[in-house]
Amino acid sequence: MRASAILGAVLMSAVSLSTIRSRFATAIDALAGFSESRNPFENFGRAPNTVAHLRFAVGIINVQGRDDDRQRETTGIMSNTMMGIRFAYRVRPKDQIVSYDEAFNQAQEVIKTITNKSEPVYADLNIRFDFLESELTESGEYMIFDSRFEVIHFIPLT
Repeated sequence: MRASAILGAVLMSAVSLSTIRSRFATAIDALAGFSESRNPFENFGRAPNTVAHLRFAVGIINVQGRDDDRQRETTGIMSNTMMGIRFAYRVRPKDQIVSYDEAFNQAQEVIKTITNKSEPVYADLNIRFDFLESELTESGEYMIFDSRFEVIHFIPLT
């Protein structure tokens, strides 16, 4: 399938990988109570000091060029980029089931925020939700959510 058929009549400008990561982070940071971690995505949750209630990290999981793209300097490289968002939700010891449900409500807000077809997150990007996973930390104090989004875009070559 040709790139134009995939994206329809929408003409997309190239967007750098760091700009995509930044847009995702800015959108999540705007949600009530969320704050971006100082640690990179790949290190989030590995050390106790990286985890705090509604702390999050955004990262680029992988980038893959598309077979149906001609990779022109004027338009850039059409790519599928897998973006990841990790965040922590504190589980209250006396209200664990309520906390569990609230945590999934927050995960749903993250998904809704990223997939909402609005500026500036969506400008020149096609974003599709891929999956959501969660796990309870060994201490049982936090749930760590890991969500993934596939982004179709052009990487600039100029």
